Amino acid sequence: LFLLLLILLAGEAIFDISNRWLSLWSAKSFEDQRASLEIYVYLGLTLGTLVIALIRAHFYFYLILSGSNHFHHRMLKGILYTSLRFFESNPSGRILNRASKDQQVIDELLPVTLFDAIQCLLMTIGSLTIIGIVNPWVLLLLVP
Repeated sequence: LFLLLLILLAGEAIFDISNRWLSLWSAKSFEDQRASLEIYVYLGLTLGTLVIALIRAHFYFYLILSGSNHFHHRMLKGILYTSLRFFESNPSGRILNRASKDQQVIDELLPVTLFDAIQCLLMTIGSLTIIGIVNPWVLLLLVP
């Protein structure tokens, strides 16, 4: 989880650095913009953003699906080792329906929703950081 947090922060940092580089590059004169160094730096930052985003998504979904597998095994173990009275009072269709619905939410809905929420949070923090670097006085408006 700590490694995932580092990858998420690194991805947002390199994305913000590439945006800042683009703003600094576009503020230069036309002759200075045509220098080849700025293009290669921006290309490297953009490719770095892409690579980190792919690693981040792969690692995140690997961790989420490993956790989902763990919860499935715990749920199955709980169902298999429960008392006979539970199976007498609940039909097998209801048990199967409830277990499959819970597993479906853990497998499909929760990872995408959590990933989007984390992504939006990091983009908001990154935007506030860039605004604070460019014009710190604007951050005073956030206090009220």
